[in-house]
Amino acid sequence: DSGEQVDRLAADLDEQTIDILARQQPVASDLRLMVGALRMGASLERMADLAQHIAQLARYRYPESAIPQGLRKTFARMGEIDNQMASKLVTLLRDQDPAIIDQIRDLDDDLDELHAKVFEKVLSEKIQVDGPTGVVDATLASRYHERFGDHAVNVSRRIVYLVTGDLTGERSPI
Repeated sequence: DSGEQVDRLAADLDEQTIDILARQQPVASDLRLMVGALRMGASLERMADLAQHIAQLARYRYPESAIPQGLRKTFARMGEIDNQMASKLVTLLRDQDPAIIDQIRDLDDDLDELHAKVFEKVLSEKIQVDGPTGVVDATLASRYHERFGDHAVNVSRRIVYLVTGDLTGERSPI
């Protein structure tokens, strides 16, 4: 199971980081790297969990859809944004390009707007929702997507911290 694999990788990262902290007593930028690795690992693990929750929700409702017909385009876009954010995080971790940080935050803003629209539509009479289960499914799935984006932003902030030592998370170049 890929969820278990992610959990094992995160636990390995934690163990290696703690071992380095205990044995080498890093200072300054090395200490930032260790603390950042612990924090990023937790956010990345949570992102994997949220993606798994979305997949499980879809699987539980199969062959029906967990998402009402009138919201499917919105959820398709949310999934595209999540994929873009994950891809940008990989690039950011590799290249530390400050432009990517702003791109991730902009995508998160888009995701937040879509999340708000899901609630508006579910609570309105405009969307035909299949009873309380449909409302719960749509709002949970929307929340999972929105939290995925929040964790991606947290990882990007940690990268700013690693490079600059700045914990404010403001939109500033590295």
